[in-house]
Amino acid sequence: MSPGTTVLSWLFVLYHLALRVTFIFWRWIVFILESILRLRLLSYSSHKKRVIIIGGGHAGTIVASDLEHDFQVTLIDPKNSFEFLPSKLRTLVDPDHANKVQVRYDQFLRSTDIINDSATSADHNGVVVSGIRYDFDYLVIATGARYVDPNSIPLLAAKQIAAENEGDSVKFPSILSARAHNLHHHSHETERANSIVVIGGGIVGVELAAELAETFPRKIITLVQSGPKLMPRSPDRAIRYTENWFRHQAVRLILRDRIISRTDRGFETKGGLKIDAQLAFVATGNLPNTEFLCNTTLSRHVEENGLIRVNSFFQMEGSENVFAVGDVAAVPNEVEKLSQSAGKHAQIVAHNIRAIESKRPLRAYTAKSLPMLISLGKFDGILTYRQFTLTGLLPALMKEFVEYREMARFWAPSFQHNGKRRHVHVV
Repeated sequence: MSPGTTVLSWLFVLYHLALRVTFIFWRWIVFILESILRLRLLSYSSHKKRVIIIGGGHAGTIVASDLEHDFQVTLIDPKNSFEFLPSKLRTLVDPDHANKVQVRYDQFLRSTDIINDSATSADHNGVVVSGIRYDFDYLVIATGARYVDPNSIPLLAAKQIAAENEGDSVKFPSILSARAHNLHHHSHETERANSIVVIGGGIVGVELAAELAETFPRKIITLVQSGPKLMPRSPDRAIRYTENWFRHQAVRLILRDRIISRTDRGFETKGGLKIDAQLAFVATGNLPNTEFLCNTTLSRHVEENGLIRVNSFFQMEGSENVFAVGDVAAVPNEVEKLSQSAGKHAQIVAHNIRAIESKRPLRAYTAKSLPMLISLGKFDGILTYRQFTLTGLLPALMKEFVEYREMARFWAPSFQHNGKRRHVHVV
């Protein structure tokens, strides 16, 4: 490690420490004030309206945290912890980073009932989980999205299936989703691979390839993008900077091509290129998690692409008490599905549920251009806002700041409502 890199590393450590101390101080102040104001709400009240939230991501946890003092809130999610997705990719190369961007629901949701399972159906009045029906007064669907399961793609799985059927013991390269839960659990597999392919050159694929290239400079990293350029919706300057960064890091860029099959040595593209690799990550084919609404009375509100049609208040059309937010909401003129957008959705939904109860006007949402921070490893990054682009160390520091700001809301200790949680269904 060069002296310059060592100095940068120490500066990052001091920067992180200063951020953490500052945020912890202010979160304690907020916690004390909130405790005084909310003291009267500590006892459970049976007349509270019931709010069910499906999905414990950024939007779902914001709604739960906002409403749990005044409503009977239930959160349904197969996971038992919140993950800050914009920082999740780094956990693959730095597993200890997971402790900074993950926190268990029961450590910050003070009176929310937590069901660690998946919803199997829903209608205008209730949600079914493992055969048990839970009625609600309000429903918030915040189930997020996933990438296409690579093992469900026939051309990628065909040769391996054929080999297994013939009793062949040939080991085919592994394919993982860049959105896999607990991505850090695959860090050892990543370390063992000499050559890794990232499928998809959008923002997630770019950030993942950059983390791999910076952490493992001796590995062969290949980034495959079906289009003519990386991050196609980004400004041209950001695209050029990213492509030059990858070339400087000796990352192999394959544009205007796509991987169509898997072999015992790696992968093959539609253009006939053969890529030797032991591991691949899929970062393409974004699919909203709304399949549980199929064959239900709510399915008519789901578009062909899986998004849920909502009005400007995030209500399903014709359903005052059912809301959809984040990656599953079909929001007009919202080009990118960002974490900060999901946070704004959640704040409006929490406000509107309260407004309905108090018979006040609802707040509408209008999609706006938002600044975007893109990581290129730990010490480099890109800030874009419309056609403005800033590159280098400063955007990397800004993204670290955003991570600390978002995770700071979990650092203050929470009340433990002994005996107040009515059910915790763990599967």
